[in-house]
Amino acid sequence: MTDLRDLLDSVAGEPGLAAPDVVEADARRGRRALLRRRSGRTSAVAVLAAAVAVGAAMVPGLGGDGATQTVAPASQDAPNPGVDLVAYDGPLSGTAFRPAEIPTGWSVGGDDFVLLVAPPGQQPSTASAFIGKIAVYLDSGVPNESLPTDTTVPVGDRTGYVIDADPSALQVYVRRPDGSALRAQAPLDLHWDAATLGRFLAGVTVLDGAQASKG
Repeated sequence: MTDLRDLLDSVAGEPGLAAPDVVEADARRGRRALLRRRSGRTSAVAVLAAAVAVGAAMVPGLGGDGATQTVAPASQDAPNPGVDLVAYDGPLSGTAFRPAEIPTGWSVGGDDFVLLVAPPGQQPSTASAFIGKIAVYLDSGVPNESLPTDTTVPVGDRTGYVIDADPSALQVYVRRPDGSALRAQAPLDLHWDAATLGRFLAGVTVLDGAQASKG
């Protein structure tokens, strides 16, 4: 696996990354992603120290005042905001997750731990930077830490939840019967709303061989 320095170098070298705060946010999530993937392979207990990519920042439970907001579902028949979703039945290029829809013109890749969907001109590879890409992964959770449940959003016929603690990316997750969470992160420049990311996540199938990250 590409080490952290190579990953950060690839972030710095990728075109169009002028804002230092965006690069720093990517670097933080990248450190967490690397630790998460390594801990999954070695069965080490992982309380991860930084964040990107496959997943985005780990978020403690956000209870607020107990109030819950609900995001209206995205219609399959109406145009979604931002880059439009189109049906996908192409190659998976090594990933153990299959999307039913992807943004038009984007490409699919990843591995057993993550689905990556990359815009034109970028590679959906775990060896390159994750910034600007959609990422979907399984989160097996961290003991005594919970994901937020304040804002709900439909994920197909299931109830998903919005993670709004990270202002650098749009994030949605949905619980699975085994207790893990299927999480999705999308770049802000897609101009999607939470309902559209929920629609995208609803179409992701977890295939045999998919591995869960810890946290």
